[in-house]
Amino acid sequence: MKKTVAFILVVLILAALSGAAFAESGLTVQNETLIEIEEDDSAYFFAKIENTGDQAVGIGTGKLVGFSEDDDILITEEYLSTLPSDLLLEPGEYAYLSEYVWESELEDADIAEYRFSVKEDPNADRFESIPCEARYEDEGKYDHYIYVTFKNETEEVLFDTYITVAMYDTDGNLIYVDGSLEDDIGVHPDSTVTIRLYVDSELTDYYSSQGIEIGEVDAIVYYTGE
Repeated sequence: MKKTVAFILVVLILAALSGAAFAESGLTVQNETLIEIEEDDSAYFFAKIENTGDQAVGIGTGKLVGFSEDDDILITEEYLSTLPSDLLLEPGEYAYLSEYVWESELEDADIAEYRFSVKEDPNADRFESIPCEARYEDEGKYDHYIYVTFKNETEEVLFDTYITVAMYDTDGNLIYVDGSLEDDIGVHPDSTVTIRLYVDSELTDYYSSQGIEIGEVDAIVYYTGE
């Protein structure tokens, strides 16, 4: 009888290990871009991160390291995060991350190579998202905006909505990411609002100088769901 029980326990343990082996979870950087603005000794970094596994996983902080042609470290940023931070992503969901870097080292050398990695966060929070529409408008030399429109289809007044916007060029390359926390307005049930986010003219000038054409515009609106 003891041997039979022991055998059953072994089978159950092996089955559990087998199931764990087939379960996959992980964060994949699907699209990333570093744009260096030489005139300003600065750089912009954008990334799209997707949960390509079959379990929920949280996005922790990211790390970005930039190197010169001589392999010297020019920049090190260790606390890149999404907005909101510590996002829990279900399988197939994605989020965007951005960072602006200004370093005196960029005055004398350009970033020839960079490396980016992101950690998983076991204590991440779940944020609900709202369907939205986004569009880019060029309204003048210094007036470039992304308009995000969404409707509150919940039964509660929504405060503290987080809005993330992203733009791609016509070749599908990620060229812009930004975010905003709208904590000074309450969106009532069944109400539709449009939020305007400014796109820095420094970047739009860069697109123009490089012959980059703006293609798809994406946006995600988060709320706590509490």
